[in-house]
Amino acid sequence: MLFAPDPILPAWFVLPLAVLTMIVVGFHIQWMHRVSMPGSRRRIRTASNMVSLLAIPLFATGFGLISPGDHRLFVGVWFLAMSLLGIIILLAGIDMLNSFRLHAAERRHLRSQIRRLESEFKTLMAERQHSS
Repeated sequence: MLFAPDPILPAWFVLPLAVLTMIVVGFHIQWMHRVSMPGSRRRIRTASNMVSLLAIPLFATGFGLISPGDHRLFVGVWFLAMSLLGIIILLAGIDMLNSFRLHAAERRHLRSQIRRLESEFKTLMAERQHSS
């Protein structure tokens, strides 16, 4: 089993799943460009999806086309696939940190709006008391 002459999974199973997954990722990229979101978030997620579009065929190749018996090619494909997966995980971490940054900026903006509205409210109340 360790150096099997056949791939890990049959190609008839792996390849349609890989194609379907790539189609879903492609639709996700198109959807992201239609909805309103911060540019930094769109750029990070687009990069992640592009790396995914490179990784999916490598994973499909590693699972369904190359046998473990072809040592060099098998290890090379899996090394590249896992490297791309590491990049995807790194981009997910960057996206998370960016979300924290965006959230903090939105909170600062909301706090300044609340302070401004409180000030306006106090001014209006003072004017109302003086006119009465």
